[in-house]
Amino acid sequence: MLSKNDTIELAMSADVPVPQTLVPSQEREAAAFAREFGFPVVLKGEKGESARNVRIVRAERELEPAFRSLRVEAESYIPLVGNPF
Repeated sequence: MLSKNDTIELAMSADVPVPQTLVPSQEREAAAFAREFGFPVVLKGEKGESARNVRIVRAERELEPAFRSLRVEAESYIPLVGNPF
């Protein structure tokens, strides 16, 4: 089974239109992406399988708390090895 990120990459390689997508390893990458493409952005942890680990970020000041809360939430139910995104 493909991960969400693998599915997006496969779709892009087949020229299937997908929303602008970034798989950030750090918050600063997400911030740079949001500044380039604009707000709002949607953050979703790769390891989560429900809508509860989705954050809609409407302004740059909301990005760091949203990124942090996803990490904390992911760590609470999935032992992390590396990046939750």
